[in-house]
Amino acid sequence: MAHDKNTIINMAKERARIYERIVGTLMTLPNADFLKSVRSPECKVFHEKYSALKQPSVTKGCELVLGFFKQVEGMDEDELLEMMAVDRTRLIRAPFKKAYMPPYEGHYKKKGEVSHLALKQLYMSHGYVPADDIETVDFFAIQLDFLRMLILKMVENPDKMSELIEAQIDFLENHPGSWIKDYVEKAAPYAETGFYKGWLYIMEGFLELEKGYLHYIKGSSGKLN
Repeated sequence: MAHDKNTIINMAKERARIYERIVGTLMTLPNADFLKSVRSPECKVFHEKYSALKQPSVTKGCELVLGFFKQVEGMDEDELLEMMAVDRTRLIRAPFKKAYMPPYEGHYKKKGEVSHLALKQLYMSHGYVPADDIETVDFFAIQLDFLRMLILKMVENPDKMSELIEAQIDFLENHPGSWIKDYVEKAAPYAETGFYKGWLYIMEGFLELEKGYLHYIKGSSGKLN
């Protein structure tokens, strides 16, 4: 079956938006504007739409987020924001009672398997400079943002589509796709809000969907028109 490059490009734009949404949601400190955004009709539609994909983790995550906002209807906003901020810190920054490690690849691979220098050189080879120069290059948000950048490069350079699909597969399978599931399995049981637990599952499930999709379009790359 032949694939239209325009279809893949349009899908790429949507994929890039999802990576941006995942990173933005998990990395933003909860405040009034953030709460308004994640409670918006647009976000509700997003969760309903992606829940219907029937990818187990994505569906579970979307249902957890939707259920969370039903549970907290009428709750004092300041109290809600504090609860969300504490949960985010517990999951991303300061793991609860050190029951698991924070989301850095180096914590979830064997010693010596992760080279910060090699990652930095890989980023540089694609012209990527992390916006966050405080975090180490194996931080989950930087790795997902790098994938987002590779996707956008494909949008901007459709003549290099096959090369950039290969780059996405290689990075996804050797980096975030090889350890984030382990992190989510360890961290999610300690989440105290369905919101952040849900987004951890959405992240895990979306990366699984990405693996399948990228291999699918790679197998069709010779038939692109």
